[in-house]
Amino acid sequence: MNHIMIDCYGANESRLDDMRGINDLFSEITGTLSLTAVMPPFLLPYYYSKNPLDVGISAFVLLEGGHITMHTFPQRECVFIDMLVDGYFDPRRLREILQGYFNYTDENIVRTERRYLDTSIDKDRILEPGYLGEGDFGPHIIARIEDCDV
Repeated sequence: MNHIMIDCYGANESRLDDMRGINDLFSEITGTLSLTAVMPPFLLPYYYSKNPLDVGISAFVLLEGGHITMHTFPQRECVFIDMLVDGYFDPRRLREILQGYFNYTDENIVRTERRYLDTSIDKDRILEPGYLGEGDFGPHIIARIEDCDV
């Protein structure tokens, strides 16, 4: 299973807040990358935050053997995308689609393989998230759990 996490910064604010555009973007991603959606995209506008910088759109589509999720932050000009896909696709093509829609200036992409034979937790493989201070936010801020019985 390919797990791809993409953070895009400096994105077009109006595109980040366009429900129809985000819906069409999901269709373009699944069609171009030959991914089979098992439902139409689900989009949820979020405009009720105490912090006006946190409003935006959350969206997802379930795929055969995976998913795509997206969280936009128009005021912050960023979007976070998470894809879990069973099989291979060309990540350069995904970048072209996202760049074409959001016209962002910076990105952070992490790809990892989720198919492991050993199910035990290897503490040496835990990635320490980078924390950039009080203004930092998003899915890369992860709580670390130590010494727990699973």
